[in-house]
Amino acid sequence: MGPGEAPPLPNFPIFSAPAAHVWTSKLIHECNYLQGNEGNVDPQHLSVLHRMSSPSKAPDERTKQVDALLAADVAPLIEVEIAPFGLRVFATRMLGADEKYVRISNFIMPNCSAFDGGPLHDPAKSPPKPNIGYWMHWHVPIDDHHHWKYAIAYCYDDPIDAAFQHRLVRSEMTEDYDTRRRRSNRYLQDRGEMERLTFLGMGFNFYDHDRFAVESQGGVSDRTREHLGASDRGVIAMRRLMIRAIEGLQGGEAPTLSASNGADPVADLVVVSQKVPADAETKAVWRQYRPQQGKRPVLAS
Repeated sequence: MGPGEAPPLPNFPIFSAPAAHVWTSKLIHECNYLQGNEGNVDPQHLSVLHRMSSPSKAPDERTKQVDALLAADVAPLIEVEIAPFGLRVFATRMLGADEKYVRISNFIMPNCSAFDGGPLHDPAKSPPKPNIGYWMHWHVPIDDHHHWKYAIAYCYDDPIDAAFQHRLVRSEMTEDYDTRRRRSNRYLQDRGEMERLTFLGMGFNFYDHDRFAVESQGGVSDRTREHLGASDRGVIAMRRLMIRAIEGLQGGEAPTLSASNGADPVADLVVVSQKVPADAETKAVWRQYRPQQGKRPVLAS
């Protein structure tokens, strides 16, 4: 994106990891690509959009644990900081006087995000392990009103359970990468389910929830009618970063990921989902996990 030859691809671990440690799919979305990416930098929506009617109603043990943490503080403190690849987004939920739950996700210029998503292995087969990998969502424009969302799961600790991911993400997908729940059928929302199981009434598949949230704004959201607040800090920061990048490109500057002066712009790409002491410095938590997440699985010889 920009003049001249395309720069080398960033050094994402997914490009050099063994195939068994990476799993991918894609889904069609009937809206502008930027709307899709904005959901990834809005950590507060996890406490509402994806919630069960109670954590005990979640479909597996890991989701029950995470849902309980998200429900414990539905108005997290959201902070952002500039990173070489784009933005690092911190969401802090207080769990009492002595403990807090910190989630660190990332916006990667210009159309990608990395965050803690669904389980990488079937929780029914093995106990869930935190911080062993992450998900990337790559939002690729088709036209102004449609885009592909590429969902990429990466585990640096163990091979991914591909069969489980297929059931989780693709079980109701059509051959053309559409989903059973879509705008034309109002995403099959079930009001009775909202009473019994989920806040949204659209099943347990988070991809359906996210698609509803971004498509219901229209093909291109009318941002003149927005009333952004403290919970939108990630969205605000992402838009400002994009605008500055556009202005810089018009002024002859290199795009963000190719302007690293020889350094690896994604070396500090770290995803964390962790309970920590209440007095821990939130913006320093990611550094504790950098050595672990920076390793690459060894390719078989």
